[in-house]
Amino acid sequence: MNQDLQEKKDIRDRIIEVAGEIFAEKGYQNTTVRDICQKANTYQLSINYHFGSKENLFKEVLLKTYQDTLEANLIERIKDLPLEKQLEEIIATRVKSIFSKGRDGIHFRIILKEIPQNYNLVVETMRNPLLNYLEEVKKVIWNLSDRKLHDFGLNYCASLIVSHIAVLSMHEKARVLLFDTKNPDEKQLEKFINYTKNFVLAGIEKMKHEDIL
Repeated sequence: MNQDLQEKKDIRDRIIEVAGEIFAEKGYQNTTVRDICQKANTYQLSINYHFGSKENLFKEVLLKTYQDTLEANLIERIKDLPLEKQLEEIIATRVKSIFSKGRDGIHFRIILKEIPQNYNLVVETMRNPLLNYLEEVKKVIWNLSDRKLHDFGLNYCASLIVSHIAVLSMHEKARVLLFDTKNPDEKQLEKFINYTKNFVLAGIEKMKHEDIL
């Protein structure tokens, strides 16, 4: 890659990184292109050149920050683990990412901030990555069920894992009710992960003997 192309890539990457930090802090509506330019030490023309608009930049931020999460390549990393351990890692990775205060939690902080105001934009952007991820989760569940669960049962279990965790991350009252604090510590999260895993495993064991599934 020649120097000019490398410089353009560096600028583009810096804009995405800075925009992600600001979107996570202030939200999409309250973030201006000027805010991003000032922090990235660049010009609005650069944003127009690389992304075309603030909305397109936001979409790129969502996709890039998701690629940077542990969840994005999780299935490949856990494929050789025992099935129950795979399920535990699926739950643990999402829980720890959502509650992370570090850079690895930026994607989920943006998502949680934007879902109430920009639901359609978030869903439109993340639809394919999420569906692909859910398909991989469903394969783990299918194998855990001795390949007996299909369709509704698989969709239910996979959606339960995602939505169950999302409720806690989005609703402070739910966290306080369960953990007696809005900021659960590592020990509390580990307990939640273990309980969720056992709940899902018990459900799979029960459902795989039901004729309707």
